[in-house]
Amino acid sequence: MPKTLLLLLTLLSYITTSACANEYHVLLNGQKIETSGIEIANGYDLTNPEQIKQFETDLIKLDSIWKYIHEIKAYSDYGVTLMYLGRYNEAKDVFTAIEKTHLDLYTTASNLGTVYELLGKNDSAYYWIQKDITLNPKSHNGSE
Repeated sequence: MPKTLLLLLTLLSYITTSACANEYHVLLNGQKIETSGIEIANGYDLTNPEQIKQFETDLIKLDSIWKYIHEIKAYSDYGVTLMYLGRYNEAKDVFTAIEKTHLDLYTTASNLGTVYELLGKNDSAYYWIQKDITLNPKSHNGSE
């Protein structure tokens, strides 16, 4: 029995997972869209200088939108972009600030769960993922 358990645990340790982020976007024509399930670990090549440059440009734009019109969705996307760049503590600060002023947004809870997961703070990640499931049980097609 102990050998079987050890084998099972060993096999499970090789299963790869990736963290997902949720973004809001407003297109130039005013259409609002939301994306869900962008995989942080597998989604972007952060060794590509062009990709990094694009994210840095996005940060400037999103920060400007936030400062000019205080659009919370732009601030949330700013936090997601920080996650894409590996700036997890800064992203956590953004999502925590959003949660203080805009309670119980599914996207914020989901992104806090993701950022805590990426920071290796599994207890906090679990709390926020449980909250995001409570707020939107059908999120990620029920895979949360």
